[in-house]
Amino acid sequence: MKKIAEKRIALVLAFLLVISNLVACTNSSATNATAKEESTAQKEALGKNLDLRVSVGSEPQTMDPQLNRMADTSMILQTLFEGLMTFRDLGNGKSDIVPGQIKEYTLSEDGLTYTFFLRDDIFWHDGQAVTAKDFVYAWRRLVNPDTAAEYSHVLEMVKNAKKIITGETDPQELGIEATDEKTLVVTLEVPCAYFLEICAFGVTAPTRQDMFEQYGEQWTQKKESYIGNGPYKMQTWMHNEKIVVEKSDTFYEYEQLGPDSITFVLMDDYNAMLNAFNNNELDFVRNVPVDEIDRLKAEEKLKTVESLGTYYLSMNHTKAPFDDPRVREAFSLAIDRNFIVEQVTKTEQKPAGGFLPFGVFDENKKDFREEVGDFYSVKLEDNEENGEKARALLAEAGFPGGEGFPTVEYLYNTGDVHRKTAEALQEMWQTVLGIKVTLANQDWAIFLSTLQDGDFQIARDSWYADYHDPSTFLNLFVSTAGDGNNHPRYNNAQYDELMEKASLEVDTAKRWEYLQEAEKIGMGESFIIPLYYYTASYLFNDRLEGLSSTDLGYYFFTRVKNKLAN
Repeated sequence: MKKIAEKRIALVLAFLLVISNLVACTNSSATNATAKEESTAQKEALGKNLDLRVSVGSEPQTMDPQLNRMADTSMILQTLFEGLMTFRDLGNGKSDIVPGQIKEYTLSEDGLTYTFFLRDDIFWHDGQAVTAKDFVYAWRRLVNPDTAAEYSHVLEMVKNAKKIITGETDPQELGIEATDEKTLVVTLEVPCAYFLEICAFGVTAPTRQDMFEQYGEQWTQKKESYIGNGPYKMQTWMHNEKIVVEKSDTFYEYEQLGPDSITFVLMDDYNAMLNAFNNNELDFVRNVPVDEIDRLKAEEKLKTVESLGTYYLSMNHTKAPFDDPRVREAFSLAIDRNFIVEQVTKTEQKPAGGFLPFGVFDENKKDFREEVGDFYSVKLEDNEENGEKARALLAEAGFPGGEGFPTVEYLYNTGDVHRKTAEALQEMWQTVLGIKVTLANQDWAIFLSTLQDGDFQIARDSWYADYHDPSTFLNLFVSTAGDGNNHPRYNNAQYDELMEKASLEVDTAKRWEYLQEAEKIGMGESFIIPLYYYTASYLFNDRLEGLSSTDLGYYFFTRVKNKLAN
């Protein structure tokens, strides 16, 4: 108590000294200007007028919540929109699902009917009240085939969603109903343990029907029509440069918000990001140059957190030579994954022996990856044996020692770690298999379009979980789903059948078995080549606090404050 009292006295004396100095400097216009500048600096030091500047990615493909599919854009959209549920910091920098636009919910005994009761103090940025009908409109729009939303499948557990997505019935038949302005009832086909996570997922956020009907697809491009219900509202979108959002005084927790504005600087050059951070032009950087990782770790500036994702390679199954599973497996076995995580990425990633990463648990806390195990050895001492198997498979496919194998192109999106990974893979395939691989890179938006169009042979790919369930990974490769993320064009009727059974199975243990078997079938054909399981590393201004994250790959900036403000 004595130390606390002494500290308070010291702070009071220091404060009085600052005030007396400011008062003493009021005799001339020059010193008045200086005092004004000092006062402004003090306010900013205390978290006033804080314009947080962050870099999470480059130009978004879309700012439409129902159409977005990118994790970096999701971090922007989470400031502008809020769903029935949302993420909140648990106090240790980690976030979890909590009620967002609702005050409470009930669940029927059979686990099929959720009744959500909306808060009375929720408003759109223009002051109009958020109602249950706004959620009905957004969810129906999400599953409507005319919307062509690549994430429509996340609502597959909702009654009639699958039939709507495939065009068998009308979106009006979706199992969601507004019984009054503040009550929303959702009926599921089968109980779903992760459904509340879906209610926090950005694509299920509400959107304004009147804005869409008036402005059409251009509603996201105009400030007067781009109206959200989140803690921040759109101020500026300068394409390929920055997106600026500012506090919304219509948000129910306005007083708890941190930055007055958040500037999302749109960048994909890791060196430029690091330079901007070092020059105090950025407060948060999500990616750093590979060559700087060791130094930043030694200086304890680079922070690393858990992440539920897999870095993998997609091979185009519709084009030779990758239409042959023996070739795909040979390319996989020729890779030294330990070299990549230890010498290239260097931020505690784990070599991947399967598609799903560690950290996906069933109701008995059993880890999916641990239960299924690896499909090939990722031990360093087994590299030579893996290489022998790879060469044997290639010979069996008709290319002994790589003879007659065509030159293939490996495609990756612009980025330091992707380039260095590509160079390592190129060397491994040449050394182990005798195969020549050329490298090509594209900017992010063009790269995504190329993958979706199938205009590639083998390409860098990745997936972060959208919720904590195996289906968030395995649904990618259901051939009948029309998911634009099935870049390899994988098509296996048995795999599809197992995923369909899993989606309808009430017995959770049996469902888990279906999902495990599906991964075994896919990996048995080398439907993709897993490289490593992600971690997430970032730089954050040490004068700030309140940043939180989740293992789904998101960072949350709305509660960030200057440490001196508390």
